[in-house]
Order: sequence, then structure tokens, then C-alpha cells
Amino acid sequence: MAQEKPVKATFDYAARYEVTATYKSPLRTGGANGNVDEVLCDQNGMALVQGSSLTGAVRGWMEGQGGARKALAATLFGSQERGGQLAFTNGVFEDNAQVQIRPRLAIDGEKGTARDKAKFDVAHVNVGAVFSFCVFWMGMHGQQQPACDALEDAFAALHWGDIRLGGQKSNGFGRVELEVCRAEYDMRGPNDRKAWGREDKAGEAVSLA
Repeated sequence: MAQEKPVKATFDYAARYEVTATYKSPLRTGGANGNVDEVLCDQNGMALVQGSSLTGAVRGWMEGQGGARKALAATLFGSQERGGQLAFTNGVFEDNAQVQIRPRLAIDGEKGTARDKAKFDVAHVNVGAVFSFCVFWMGMHGQQQPACDALEDAFAALHWGDIRLGGQKSNGFGRVELEVCRAEYDMRGPNDRKAWGREDKAGEAVSLA
């Protein structure tokens, strides 16, 4: 009977980031329905921020840094040819999130005045709304430092307004402040492997200064 080959681990080191974001300006997340912009909601009617939107915002910023960071982004986020090392969950809002409506006017770019019949409503999540999400990095021992440094720099860019979320960013929407906690797992040890499965390892606050 042929001996089975051992399965090679896809990662042996991991980090779990718990992120709490507080909106300092309104958030617009959805598309338009008629003349009213919508806010993206889950099946229970609660506003949410898609993990894919968070991924895209962080990836776009990181690629915009150029050089080694742009090359690292390809490894972290993957491509059509290979998977990446990062996974973002959806952002889940707390009960204080409210959907609000504000009227706006579309402006004629040539004249600088309001276009005829150009009034529309914009739906957005209120200032002060709080949502939480997690980011998981999964790679090999020795890769964690540059990966975590790059990701934490992206969190700092979000915190200080260099990255904004959702639509209407040029109008000041999508500004957040973050609190971030990181837990690391050495998957070569049984205790960290168990803690990874339970997601109960205590983390440490990440400085965003």
C-alpha cells in the first residue's frame, strides 16, 4: 500500500485584527433607485459595509504607494492566478446607526449652476455610527512583519482620513476613526492552533499614530 504524502500547510502563522470604526462624516454605501440614493443593508435591514468594499479601499491605497508596497499588495490580496493572504469580514453596525436623507442638487459642469430638474436625495448613514469588522492575515512564519506593517499603515491611513469609504468621498463623506486590536498566532504550536479555532486569544491595541 502506497504511503500518503503529508499535506503541506497553506500557512503556519496568522494575525487577527478586530477593528471598530466610528464615522466622523456621513457614509453612502449603495447605488441609486430612481432619484434616491440607497444605503446598503443586510437581510435584517441593518446598514452594512461590505468586506469587498473594505478590501478594495485598502488594496487601492496600498497599490498607490508604489514600489515594494505595490508588489506586496499583489501577495496580500492575490490575483486571478493565486489566492491572497488577507480576508476581510463585512462591517456590522451597532444599533446607533441611522439612515438619513439629505437633498442635493446636480450641478452643470459648464455653467456652474444647478441643472434643470436636478434635485435628488442622498441616503447615508449618520455621523457617529459605529461598525466593527475583522481582518485575517494568513501566511508563513517570517512573512508576518512586512505584511502586518503594511496593513497597519493602511489602518492608520483610514484613521487619519487618507482613505475614505463609500461614495461621495469628494463631498466629504466616508471619514472614519479606528480602534484596532491585533492577536497573533504561531500555528506551529498547539495552544495557538486551538486559540485560532476559537478566536478567543486576547489581542493588543495597535497604535495608529
